[in-house]
Amino acid sequence: MADPGDVEVQEMFARFRAESIADHPAPDLARVRGMARRRQVTRRTMLSVAALALVAVPAVGLRLAAQDVHSPSTGGPPQQQVSGAPTERPPDSPSTAASVSSATLQKPVTKADIMVATITIPNWPKQRDVCPSGEVNIGKLGAVTMDQQFSVGKVITFDVDRDGDEEAVGIFSCGYESAVDQVLAVGRNDQGGLRTLGRVVASSDADPLMDVLDVRTGTDGAVDVNVGERIDQAEPEFVEKQWRSYRWNGQKFPQVGGERQFTPMAPATDVGLSVTTGPFGAPAAGVWTGTVTVTVTNAGPNRAPGIYLDLYVSSGDGAALSKPLKVTPECTTEDVRVDGRLTGVHVICHQPALASGANRTTAFQVRLPTANGARDLNVSVFGYAEQPGVRALRDVGPQANSAILTLAAPAR
Repeated sequence: MADPGDVEVQEMFARFRAESIADHPAPDLARVRGMARRRQVTRRTMLSVAALALVAVPAVGLRLAAQDVHSPSTGGPPQQQVSGAPTERPPDSPSTAASVSSATLQKPVTKADIMVATITIPNWPKQRDVCPSGEVNIGKLGAVTMDQQFSVGKVITFDVDRDGDEEAVGIFSCGYESAVDQVLAVGRNDQGGLRTLGRVVASSDADPLMDVLDVRTGTDGAVDVNVGERIDQAEPEFVEKQWRSYRWNGQKFPQVGGERQFTPMAPATDVGLSVTTGPFGAPAAGVWTGTVTVTVTNAGPNRAPGIYLDLYVSSGDGAALSKPLKVTPECTTEDVRVDGRLTGVHVICHQPALASGANRTTAFQVRLPTANGARDLNVSVFGYAEQPGVRALRDVGPQANSAILTLAAPAR
């Protein structure tokens, strides 16, 4: 029997996903999926990083930006990078092409129309027995639950087949943290009802799993789809993301632009880290200064193309800070806030390659303004190998990839 706690978590995630996929930027969707997957895999790990969750998740939430699901974005064409085999699946039963010359223009198709219509949903992967396909009355499916895992995400409206009428292109999903997606184009039939024009692209249960993250209008009727290669417990830093373009040719949506395969993954190695803290010294110029020393070791057989360090420093009791903390070297930094209150700082560092058997030590200085009062600070550090500019890499070696400890308060 499933653990009641797991069932509750899954249902909460499903409701969140169904309501927010249309509004959340792609990186945050990936973060939510990654966090849910970790929650499902092991509660013990989540309990050990509870302090990090308290500061990291609200910070992510504040960066979520609402999108208008009925209006196409104005982003430019996708950049050309890697070429190779296409990732699309051919439609199971493509609908008849719309007439190029319409006698009268029809009403644009919107998400509101789709949510109360019966349309054709192509087949899902074989493992997805609970996912509806064929003629599906979306209006009667109801809310997402353990038994009903189908949802409609972002929908954009524009002239897909260049006949003068505006069709809709949307992300149709099924599942929880391991959801699969289909991007479908939906138009109107001669009677004004809805019909599925065809499938643009779909994810699958392959490993790594390709996620559909976003859609936008491309050039000359093209559909731009943002896809990500999800690896293991994938948060945004562990996902390679690409924009790919597809255009209706009267029968299907062949790919016409963008990358056609993901960057091959670098050979696995065993990167780990150890962390120590140095005490705060006497105050000077209105700040106490302590140290956090991080040593990264590559104990694996292969060279790490790069090293990704993720450092959180926050007030030990979660109380608000009147003045921000400062950590140097700064790398990339952002404030951490909980319910709008400043509680710490988040630092991300991308370091050079590390040879097999080598190690590297970085001493971070933590400056605590005296205006905040003497207090303990929580320090959470994560470190992985990475392919710079592409993805961080999970490894399966015995070394620890994370550490959580306390930087003791300055002496009073």
